Amino acid sequence: MNNKIIQLNNRAVISITGKDSLDFLQSIVTIDLEDPNTKLFSSCLLTPQGKLLYHFFLYKIENGFLIDIHNSSIDEFINKIEFYKLMSEIIIKNRKDLEVISSDEKIFEDMWLDPRNNNLGWRGIRETEEEKKEDLKFYEIKKIYSCIIEQGEDVSSEEFFPMELNYDNLNSISFDKGCFIGQEVTSRMYRKGKAKKRVFSFQSKKTLEKGQKIFFNDKNIGQILKTINLNGIALIKVNSIPLIQKDPDQIFINKNSCEINFDFHKK
Repeated sequence: MNNKIIQLNNRAVISITGKDSLDFLQSIVTIDLEDPNTKLFSSCLLTPQGKLLYHFFLYKIENGFLIDIHNSSIDEFINKIEFYKLMSEIIIKNRKDLEVISSDEKIFEDMWLDPRNNNLGWRGIRETEEEKKEDLKFYEIKKIYSCIIEQGEDVSSEEFFPMELNYDNLNSISFDKGCFIGQEVTSRMYRKGKAKKRVFSFQSKKTLEKGQKIFFNDKNIGQILKTINLNGIALIKVNSIPLIQKDPDQIFINKNSCEINFDFHKK
């Protein structure tokens, strides 16, 4: 088998260790870190109003966690953790000696299948190697097929609610754990099913660009968030889905007619 090893050079690694590391992180992040059977978690840090600040992965290590986050967010994330830690006994370090990789096969012991979608393959952290293997485009295409939008890469902090980006369906939010920042708004949206917009993957007949508006007849129903070649992911108003399914010829991109096929089976 031809195993693809991809160095995710758009990711950075932070360590949070110390006797209070578990209790501290458990109180602020969206996932339940006390699951004894899980070593790799996908999680978020939200604003008190429930908007997505950061998405990241947490790897259990001795006396704490390694955090795998988009490299554009690392400084702001560390500052936010410093702000919230108060009297918690934790140590925060920017681990520039480590890198994040993805591969089709498990190539060392501390690799785990991506908890958002196992089709993304194995994910792990290792000491940084100079040799670059593969490029990110192959991995980004896999994310589009799995309808996965990433904060830092595709969207900015405080733009969207996590459920709009399907994080509730990507094993990134626990609705059974105790409190976390932004829980009240997130839980209310979940209970009432009030995510008015959701992301969906699509294929189009012509090249589209991030930021373009999607119209049904003359009504704005969404926007393009990510594209690679003729594939992409768009944010769509949920109440417009039956209209699109009934009459797809009425879809326009920036007021221009466009043949585009959405995969509404993925939530």
